[in-house]
Formats: sequence, C-alpha cells, structure tokens
Amino acid sequence: MKSTKEKRDFLLKDKPYIRKAILLDQDGFTEDMGILWVSYQRGGFTFLPRGFDKSLFIDVISSNVQNYQELLLIEDNSKVFQSGRGPIGVIGINNDGWKIEPHVDYFPWATSRMILRASVAYFQMVKYDKEVGVCVVKSLGNTARLFHRLKDYGVLWFVGKIPYGDVRGDEYLFTVKGRKNARNNGDQHTDQLQRTSETA
Repeated sequence: MKSTKEKRDFLLKDKPYIRKAILLDQDGFTEDMGILWVSYQRGGFTFLPRGFDKSLFIDVISSNVQNYQELLLIEDNSKVFQSGRGPIGVIGINNDGWKIEPHVDYFPWATSRMILRASVAYFQMVKYDKEVGVCVVKSLGNTARLFHRLKDYGVLWFVGKIPYGDVRGDEYLFTVKGRKNARNNGDQHTDQLQRTSETA
C-alpha cells in the first residue's frame, strides 16, 4: 500500500503552479482578469448573477477581491490552452496574521483531477509556509467529499461537522497547520501588551 507521500508524489509529478493574481495594473485590466471574465462567460462564478457585461463584471470582481488579503491563481496542464498549461482556478485568502481561510473558485474547464491536484498542491504548500499558523477550511456537503479525500495525501485533516452550521446546510471543518512559530507569535503579542501597559 502506498504511503501518503508516495501518493502525493505520484499525483504531483508535474505539479500545478500557484502564483499571485494580478487583476488590474496601470494599463487597465490584465490577462488574469481576462481569464476570470472568460470563466464567468462559460458559467463560472456561480455566486454572481448571469448577464453582466465585461465592465460590470470587472467592477464587481474588483470590489469582491478587496475582501481578501491575498489572491492567487492556480495553473495546471490543460488542453484548453495552446501552451498546454494555464489558469484553472482562483483562491481568495482571508488572513488575520495567524489563521488563514482560503476560498476557491475553479473555472469551468477544470476537471476533477485538476481540482484534486490543485488542492493537494495548495495545502502541501500551506503546510510548509512559515507565515501561516493554521489553515481552516469550511465546507458544505457538496464539496466535503473532496476535502475528505485530501487526508489520503497527508495535506488536510477533518475536524468535525456543525449541523446546520450554514443557512445552506451542515458545515464541515478541515484544517492543516503551517510552520509559523506559535510561541514567537505569542511572545510578540505579549511584548506589545507589556510595552503598552508600561507607557500607560
């Protein structure tokens, strides 16, 4: 029977590439924003109403991404792109300095295997990130199956279920620890509190 590392290595022989997304620059909307627009046109971003024109879509997306501290694009092998590789999803990350909560939208051309590869690659990266204390994933029942599979690759762990934890149904919680030093992080907060009290 293969170990979690062997499974992970086999799945990620030519692993997906995860990079910072750039949606706007001094010249206007970028190629990355163009990819998001194409995804929307093909049925992606299901949380948005249909029928937006490009201008309105860009305004809405630009507003929505301000809710995140970081925005990443996932690139993987795909026949959709002439080069054979391109963006398959976008990750928005909430970050309070210790805990991160990623929220992902996969594009309509992302296959089940691409989604699995991207998920394993992302959470494997989080495990070794020295800027992350802990990563928490909240899932509804329709996506929980994917996250349950990730324990077979040693990158995410099931914490528990909250019955009716969301207005849409039960909520499932998963987590993985990063490499940020909890003691040092706590010491910094303690020192800051001490300095504040000394000057009060």
